[in-house]
Amino acid sequence: MKEHLAADGFESFVKSRYFPNNIHILVGTESQFLYFFNHVALKRKGRMTEGQKKHREELYKTCRFPTHRLKHAFGEVVHHIEQMLFHRGRTPLRLYTDEKGEYGYAFKETLTEH
Repeated sequence: MKEHLAADGFESFVKSRYFPNNIHILVGTESQFLYFFNHVALKRKGRMTEGQKKHREELYKTCRFPTHRLKHAFGEVVHHIEQMLFHRGRTPLRLYTDEKGEYGYAFKETLTEH
């Protein structure tokens, strides 16, 4: 693997808009080969009426949403990139992203853990 990489998150929802999710993808910039992906469940965000907020509270009584989900999920992407670099001999690699704040935190935390 000698190509550079691009990472991004695809946001969608499951069942209803109360259960959004983010799917991170890591692809080669030349081959478009899918090197890694993961999924993380999110809480609904944005403007809601009071009725919608109450409905959300009822739905979430049986759900668990750990904090910093996006950052940790992108940390998995970073860890995968680390493994790829190890196998390719630490040759230079460029990663293209949309520079979300969580990405920088994930890089910092993941790389200092190892």
